[in-house]
This record gives sequence, structure tokens and C-alpha cells, in this order.
Amino acid sequence: MAALGAPALVTHAQKAPRFSLTVTPPLFQVSLSPGEVWSSGLTVVNTNPYDITVYARVAAFEAAGEGGQVRFRTLSEEARPFSLAGWITLSEGPIVIPKGGTKSIPLVITVPKDAAPGGHYAAILVGNDAEGDTLRGTSLSVSSSVASLVFLRVAGEVVEKGVIREFSVARLLYQEPRVDFSLRFQNVGNVHLQPQGNVAIYDMWGTLRGNIPINQKTDFGNVLPGTTRKFTFTWRGRDGEFLFGRFRAIATLAYGARARENISRETVFWIIPLAVLAKALMIAAALLAIVGYLLRWYIRRALQAVAAHGAGESEVPATAHSSLHPSPSRRVTPAPLHNKRGEKDARRTSGFTVAVAPLRRHARAVAADRGDKVPPPGFFTRKLALFFLLLAVLLVATAWYFSSR
Repeated sequence: MAALGAPALVTHAQKAPRFSLTVTPPLFQVSLSPGEVWSSGLTVVNTNPYDITVYARVAAFEAAGEGGQVRFRTLSEEARPFSLAGWITLSEGPIVIPKGGTKSIPLVITVPKDAAPGGHYAAILVGNDAEGDTLRGTSLSVSSSVASLVFLRVAGEVVEKGVIREFSVARLLYQEPRVDFSLRFQNVGNVHLQPQGNVAIYDMWGTLRGNIPINQKTDFGNVLPGTTRKFTFTWRGRDGEFLFGRFRAIATLAYGARARENISRETVFWIIPLAVLAKALMIAAALLAIVGYLLRWYIRRALQAVAAHGAGESEVPATAHSSLHPSPSRRVTPAPLHNKRGEKDARRTSGFTVAVAPLRRHARAVAADRGDKVPPPGFFTRKLALFFLLLAVLLVATAWYFSSR
């Protein structure tokens, strides 16, 4: 068996010494009208270091499975007038080819006047078996032979129609950008089709991350009428590129000799590098633990400094001051529940205000002892905000560094 539309090279030599043949062209693609006659030739090259005798014969073939292989078969006398194999005439006698030499085998295709429009297919087998290849049921067991395929398109009411039956990935989740795709194209017309196109891969932000050609720059890859062919391919991301999230793959195929038809199909997959994420989470947890420890250490030292130096009037609102250092000589009356301004003032005591208050009180006490100028109220708030911003930048940079390795 051979790839559909590709030369059928045979590997089962039955005679010693082993010999090899080269036949050109491996594929004839012809378009004729009913009643028309077409002639050409097949060239056989003897690549052996000795003279050989070969024989040529015509056989029908059909698709075998979805991988592009073909199966050769014989035809009954009743079926020959309706098959391309019965329309081809060539010399089937012995052909002697000297070592390193070539021979041309003429062939003639005569299309009947009542030939059905659409695709017709046959194979020309060239081998060293004088009695012909062994018949097994309706299939030919090809020995030491090569084949040239003939694809004939008869003019008339030709239907070029194909559909993508399946476009999928091997699995939904990947840990690295190496994704296996499979696409099944079915020919539902009456003539062979050669679907060609590409697969475009986009990340979750719509950025194009890859482009895979399908069945391009080749004369092969044909799909016979009423059959389905499966194409498999793999996409790999660029080296050193960090990819994460949901991805879309859009397959677009074009087919048809008269009017190019386009069809498309979409599938999705995810790339989640679990090992990199686990490493980043461990680093983030460690950094958060360090930040939490430093923050607690800062507040504890600030409170100790306040206790040691004392302080004047607190710059913190009453609710914050009473929560940090309740004093029996100072009574704070909470705002009524219906007082919206009081609720707004209470909310202002959260966040940086409470965290910065001990440091500001400590700075006032030290400045009073030394006679220095007291920093403005927003000085320590900006410092603390800058501290947390630098920690965030450090965390992001560390995560990016380890994820890109």
C-alpha cells in the first residue's frame, strides 16, 4: 500500500538478488471530456548493476483507511468498461532495461462517450513478475513492483464538496507548548479533492502564536470521493517563550479546481505549566511570610519607641488612638450609628493611617529631644507605600525570572 497520490514503493522482493526500480511520473492528473483520447508515457529507470526484465499492467485502486494508503485490486470483465483501468491501453509484454538505463512505456487513455462525470482512478504497476502479482480475493499482493497512479477527471456535472468532520487536540491540558492536532476531512463530492490550508493558533488575548501549514506545496494528499482522510500535525512554541492560559486553534482549508471553497473549524486547549506555577507560588508564599514578619517587627519596634519616649497629642483620630493605647483619663464617645460623617472618619483610620501612626509619634518624640524639624504628616505614609510597592515589583520580577527559565 502507498500514500494516496504518492509513488507506491514496494518492499517485499521475492527474488534474489534484490532489485529496485524508479518510475516517473509517480502521479498523472488528467482532465478529459467523454469520447476524448489522451496519450502519454511512463519512464522506468533501472538503478541496479545488472540488466532486468519488467512487466507493466493496469489495476484499480481504492483508499485503505484514513491514513492516505491505497489498496490495489483487480476488476472483472464486466466491471472493466466502467472503470478507468479498462480505459487504459499499454504494452504488457516483457521490457528489458540494461543496467543504469531507462525505458519509456507508452500509454493511451480512451474515455467512453457515456463516461460518468467526476473522478476515475487507476494504477500502473511495473514489476519483475512475469505472471502478474498474486491475487488474494479482490486485492493484489504486490511483490517487486512500483506504481504510478492515474487521477482522471471527466468533464460534466462535477460536484466538489468537502467537510471537516473533526478537528481536535490529543488532550485539553498541556504543561508546555507542544500540542498534537488531528483533522479529518471528508470528500462528499464525485471527484477527488486536495484540501490545503493552515491552522492559526491564538492566545487568550488574541495574539497569533503559531501558524501550521496543512497539505501545502505538494501534488499529493488527495482525498477520493466518498472517503475520509486524517491529517495529523504538531505545533511547538518558540524556544524560551512563556505561554499560559487558554488558546484557540482555527483550521481553514481550501479545495476545488474550478471554484475554491473555504471551510473552517475551531478547537481550544489550555497550557498551564504546573511546575513553574508551583515554584512561583512557593516563592510568593516565602516573600509574603517575610513581608508579614517585617511588618510586625516594624509595628512592634514603633510601639516600643513610643512607650519609651512618650508623646504629646496624637495625630491619629480618636478611634485609632483608643484602639492602640486606651487611656482611662480620656473618654471617646463613639459616633451615633446614624452619623454618616462619623462612619466616614472611622473608615479613614484603616490602612496606612493606623500603620504609620506609631512611627510618626516616635519621630515627633525624637525630634523634640534633638530639636530637629518634625517631618510632614504624609512623609511616613509615602515611605510605607513605597516600601510595599518595591516589594510588589520584587515579587513580580522574581516570578517572571523563574518562569522564563
